[in-house]
Amino acid sequence: MQHFPKSQLQNIQIEFVGAATTDVNNKIRHYGLEETVLTLPPISYLDSLALMQTSDLLLIIDAPAEISPFLPSKLIDYIGANKPILGITPPGASQRLIEEMGFMVASPNNSDAIAKNLIKTIQNIKDKKFTAVPEKIRQRYFVKTVGDQMKAMLHDASLPPKMFPY
Repeated sequence: MQHFPKSQLQNIQIEFVGAATTDVNNKIRHYGLEETVLTLPPISYLDSLALMQTSDLLLIIDAPAEISPFLPSKLIDYIGANKPILGITPPGASQRLIEEMGFMVASPNNSDAIAKNLIKTIQNIKDKKFTAVPEKIRQRYFVKTVGDQMKAMLHDASLPPKMFPY
């Protein structure tokens, strides 16, 4: 099992925003991470967007599964924040998108890969190797782009069905 070196924790603060469980807080205390890992109460959507802007790294944590069909809206918000993203997610839509952006992903079931990728991601940020989400991906999920696509789909759906020769 890969261990996360204590030296990597210097000058690092990890913030989990939302409703933290007693189990999470107990694990933070068990591993002596009270100074490094903070659990914060839920905040408003606009405050969450502002908090993303001040972060050095954004983290997606999805439930363990063989394959995940989900693409969480939080990931799209992260793209808008234009910050590096680390995914702890099973194979699926989130994993493919995060990797397409050039960021790292590990399965929620693989603690060795999570630790390894977190260490490497922190080092890449320190070395300024990860700086932003590629512009073509930001444009793909930009509100006007998505709105135009939805408008076109709604227009197409309102047309009478086309007749196809058999």
